Amino acid sequence: MTGPNSSVRKSAREYPRSLPVHEWRDADRRAWEDACRLGSRLKPGGAASYLAPVSRNDFARRYGAFLGFLQRSGRLERDAAAAAQVTLPNVEAYITGLTARVRSVTVYNCIYMLRRAAELMAPRSDFSWLAEIEKDLALVMEPRSKLDRLVFSGRLVEAGLTLVAEAQEFANNDFARARGVRNGLMIALLALCPIRPKNFAALEIGQTFKEIHGRWWIALPAISTKSHPPDERSVPELLNRYIDAYLSQSRPVLLA
Repeated sequence: MTGPNSSVRKSAREYPRSLPVHEWRDADRRAWEDACRLGSRLKPGGAASYLAPVSRNDFARRYGAFLGFLQRSGRLERDAAAAAQVTLPNVEAYITGLTARVRSVTVYNCIYMLRRAAELMAPRSDFSWLAEIEKDLALVMEPRSKLDRLVFSGRLVEAGLTLVAEAQEFANNDFARARGVRNGLMIALLALCPIRPKNFAALEIGQTFKEIHGRWWIALPAISTKSHPPDERSVPELLNRYIDAYLSQSRPVLLA
């Protein structure tokens, strides 16, 4: 049996959990785009222009998740002003829904990023009440223990170099050998020089990964680091011969 609103309220499966920016309400979308607008020599940027792209994307994704919840629950008002639907009743309902399916740390992060996105889109609005809810959530969150997932760096280096040796000795063909050497070197290098995965994936030989006077260096510019200072670190000489083997033997095979 269908109710009077059945044609409006679709099932949850028909809506994504997080609405992408281009599917936001017009007021929210315009406010977010204005907040992210980069500055020029004569005109300052928007309120979010100073944030790194990854941070802006995180805030947008979390705000989109809130809009997705409002849409699924029939609460979304298409004509409301930017961030105007960040209200106490809507947030309380949102928290209830989150609590039923995610851990307390995720609930806190969702509300923190919702508040930040709302403040960026509607800087003249008062969201201090939401900050208080955020503080309450921070007091009760229980981070999941990661002790059972810890592996000492020495074990990782050993595992990576063992993978290199096994690939060089037992691989069935040149491609399998090159792939094994590359993968083992990646494990050992990350164990000795831990950096964020996206920075590691973006390393460029001769630019951010380069040889200086017989030593290899990782040199990340300030724009690519999370806290914005440049990050320069030397690679232990232990890896020199493995890097040389990768560059001279494995990389040409993989590029081909």
